[in-house]
Amino acid sequence: MRQSIIALAGATLALSVSTVNAQDAEQRFRNETGYSGPYVIVKPDGVETPPFDFNEPDDALLEEITAATFRYFWDSPNVTDTGFVNDRGGGAISCAGVGFQFGAIVLGVERGYITRSEGERRVRRLLGGFLESDQIRKEGMFFHFITGQPLRRSGGSEVSTVDTPLMFQGALIAGGYFGGEIEQMVTEMLASTNWNFFTQPTSRPDWEEGLVSLSWQPNSAAAPLGSGSLSTATWQYPSGEELTIYFQAAANPNPDNALSPDLYYRVKRPLGEWGGLGEMVRKPSAGGTFLQTFAQVFIDYGGIAEAMGADRPDLYGYNFRAPTDWWENSRRHALMHRGKAISEAPAGFTTLGPNAWGLSASDGPSGYQVPGLVPPAVPIPGAQVNFDVPGGYGGDNWLDGTVAIYGAGQMIMFTPDESVAALRHYRNLTDGSGQPLVWADDYGFYDSFNLHIGGAPFVDTSRLSIDQGPMLLAIENARSKLIWDNFHKHPIAKLGMQRLGLTRAGDAGPYRRGGGCGDATLHDLGSGGATGSFGLDINENGAVTGVVRTLGDASAFRWTSGTGLELLPRLAGDGPARGIAINDAGFVAGSAIASASADGPIAVVWDDEGAVIVADSPGGSDGAVAVGVDDFGRLAGLSFGPNGIRREQGFRYEAGFFGSFGTNPGEATGIAPNGFTAANAHTEGGLRGQIYDFDRSQREPLPGDSWSEVHAVNTSGVAVGVSANQLDRRAAMWLADGTPVAIPSLPNATSSIALGVNESGDVVGFCDTPGGQRAFLWTASSGTVDLNDQLGAADAAEWKITQARAINDARQIAGSGVKSLPDGTEAFRAFRLDVGSLVAASCPADLNGDCVGDAGDIEAYFDLVVQADGLRGPADNRVPNPGFESPNPSDPSRPEHWSKLNNPNGSYETANTNGAPHAHGGSRFVSVSGAPGGGFNSWNSAPNVAASNAPINTASDLTLELYYGITSATPVFSTGLFAAKIEYFADDGSGGIGANVGSSGDLEITEDLSPTPDWTVFRRVIPASAIPADAAFARVLLFTFDGSGTPVGEAYFDDVAIYQEDPGYDAPDYNRDGVIDAFDVIDLIADLSVCG
Repeated sequence: MRQSIIALAGATLALSVSTVNAQDAEQRFRNETGYSGPYVIVKPDGVETPPFDFNEPDDALLEEITAATFRYFWDSPNVTDTGFVNDRGGGAISCAGVGFQFGAIVLGVERGYITRSEGERRVRRLLGGFLESDQIRKEGMFFHFITGQPLRRSGGSEVSTVDTPLMFQGALIAGGYFGGEIEQMVTEMLASTNWNFFTQPTSRPDWEEGLVSLSWQPNSAAAPLGSGSLSTATWQYPSGEELTIYFQAAANPNPDNALSPDLYYRVKRPLGEWGGLGEMVRKPSAGGTFLQTFAQVFIDYGGIAEAMGADRPDLYGYNFRAPTDWWENSRRHALMHRGKAISEAPAGFTTLGPNAWGLSASDGPSGYQVPGLVPPAVPIPGAQVNFDVPGGYGGDNWLDGTVAIYGAGQMIMFTPDESVAALRHYRNLTDGSGQPLVWADDYGFYDSFNLHIGGAPFVDTSRLSIDQGPMLLAIENARSKLIWDNFHKHPIAKLGMQRLGLTRAGDAGPYRRGGGCGDATLHDLGSGGATGSFGLDINENGAVTGVVRTLGDASAFRWTSGTGLELLPRLAGDGPARGIAINDAGFVAGSAIASASADGPIAVVWDDEGAVIVADSPGGSDGAVAVGVDDFGRLAGLSFGPNGIRREQGFRYEAGFFGSFGTNPGEATGIAPNGFTAANAHTEGGLRGQIYDFDRSQREPLPGDSWSEVHAVNTSGVAVGVSANQLDRRAAMWLADGTPVAIPSLPNATSSIALGVNESGDVVGFCDTPGGQRAFLWTASSGTVDLNDQLGAADAAEWKITQARAINDARQIAGSGVKSLPDGTEAFRAFRLDVGSLVAASCPADLNGDCVGDAGDIEAYFDLVVQADGLRGPADNRVPNPGFESPNPSDPSRPEHWSKLNNPNGSYETANTNGAPHAHGGSRFVSVSGAPGGGFNSWNSAPNVAASNAPINTASDLTLELYYGITSATPVFSTGLFAAKIEYFADDGSGGIGANVGSSGDLEITEDLSPTPDWTVFRRVIPASAIPADAAFARVLLFTFDGSGTPVGEAYFDDVAIYQEDPGYDAPDYNRDGVIDAFDVIDLIADLSVCG
């Protein structure tokens, strides 16, 4: 049952939820993790998370809002000729707004508003604009506002360390969705951002040192990228902005440019509470709802909470920051905002109420304003002012009560019923003539309104990308989780999650081996010195064309088995170029940018000698792309205009003349050797794939589920593409008479697309799966096969084939994949795959690698299970006899694995002394004891070590485990702490212990040194991301103290161990559910039965 809130007398709120019990959820988290701090923010039992099941009227409303808001990002007057959305209809482009635009384009494709190729072209153009301009980046970070063509700084804009990562977050969505070339462009853009440049120096106070500055400003407008200075203010308080910044900084794939994951957890987490909703992390003063969504529309914090309950700043040494489920934290803020609008709004603020709430940044009658509401502060015992919590707190800032429409709309991810009610209220508001007050059918909601100030209603009719964007993406996540799912597909998002020690429910996917049993010949086409290459088309002679990319640049290539990869010449302006199609004569069609000031590309054809023989675009257009060239030299393509990039029109080009296809704005996607042309059109009935004959006469539109897209056609008129419903896209083929033929997807695929077809009707494309894109081949006789399964053992060890783009009659396939390079990195590479006899899908249960699924694999599995007991990892430091049983060679009366604490009261203990009932294992255990002023100050002294010099790897989580007990010693220090610390050491170059390279920080075992009846287990997992990169050994220190370094109290402990799993060892957990159990065997046998 969803939650609702009700205003009660006295301005209090009650949650109306069936058997929701936050205390039960919190206690379960504490039991499962051993966390004992005062506050935990976790989702109560019974609270739903997205996707939500909206009823038909509500879903229809959300579809209307989604479609209209998408149009704002796609083709409204706010969209410039270069494709960027700007704000208020004027020239400035918000860098952050483009981040939301990337997400809008992805959902536009999935909901059938545009074709996949239209979306991919727009994204490529936006990324190209960012990467190809040398006037808008400082150390990889972008100016907040940019304008013009070529792009440049707008006005006195700063280089923004929050608007840039917001754009990066959206770019990850696009890269995760489109893959291939788009994925590489995003990766290179993010990797080139030097986060260290933007951090505060050591001269700052210790609570600000190393944090990211708000911005950088040049000293001179004439030299915007010259000398300048960082803002002295830092990102140090909790909101979606800080979560975004430090996620991106940790996720940077270039280790020289990344920041420590520690900073993500170092951000202060002051707390507040209101209306019985429970504690919530708050800012010292600011409280607009945008602070709860800027990270959450991209990062699936609900999925993270489902997997791990809450994050763990204490594992990074920050004991006064509450473990937080950020989805639940935002839900509480949303309910608080609505509750305060109902019961605490200032007198006369009649605009606000149960269906008008969510104060946030927007334009008001007096201009731009940033109101906000906050919960009253909650003290955190022991927290240090400035380092842990702010020095003071502000209160609510209602300003004039203007309502930002997106304020409640974007909270739909957390409060679906309440947000839909608000959106419906806004949609139904009318003016004096009965016309919608804050809505227009073309591009949806306006920005804000106020009904109680100045007599006539105030309506700000502008639209801002950073307001419309989070609402649009939040609605999509509430309906489908589409934005979250594609964000988390990108390798950089996965890297950020790993480095921050975060996991997301469902991300692992089923364990699958594959490849190595085929006989296909794979040709690596190289990259021509660039960082990546992508094969896009192949002719009947086996020649391939495509594009090579490096940061901010691209070149067209042609590859043949005789000449290898050759870069095709640029136009005079030396702008980027792409080869898209190749005919049997070797002519290459594509596009190129003529100059840095050009609005868009122009269509280009290179002849068989590499000379440019066509460089043109239709009259009145702002650019064009050639997507195909037939054997008669006729081109198919599309032009932009006459209204800039906002409209595309398919064309055919022959003998110097352009001709259009009909009147519908659309695109041509390919041309067969005989001139049959594939195209897509936007019709009143939705998207429809269409085939045109030589004379441009149109056949009947190709049928689809709700719509269809066509991407290639052969000389018989057989076409391939996609048949789709909203959020369900499947590869399809249409015979020459228009009869549809379904192409089955690969197992576990979430969607698929067909991109190429030969004269025999063999089809290639790729599927999206939880593990990423996988290329397929479909034939009438063999069905759909994974091209990775056609690789031999050597190629399968190096390659993952992600996209198959084209196929010729010899079953030679052009495409791209990810190749492992000798230096340990990976790169996209174009390939030609010569397929021989097809093999069936490789068996995921082929554990012994003999390309057969049989009883031998069951035997191999149990061999691995037996080995697993000895493969806990190189850091398994469980002592030879459990506990401290082995005598110390230098002093047989002392345990081997413990030395006396470096304080006067430290002592060695044996069984049944000082009130301890018994040893946990064997007959010996050890005590930690101290007294105030005892002088226990050293972390580096060898006598403090409980388990020492364990070899570790940095790729796996590290587990600390021990048993402890508290004696009846007097005095009892009920406020004392019993804690552990793991120290890390480098290799000295010869396999020995080297320099200290870091520590885990204090790991609180218990904050209460009152006596315990028996031994208690303590277990703590240190994420691999928190282990220093150069660590090779670890040791454990244990101590009791009073919170300020003074030793107090006494504790016993036994069976201390640190261990970790071998990072390359996962076969026993066959089904990848995180547990080695009988279900692994059941799933293994089930797979074997399928494999035969």
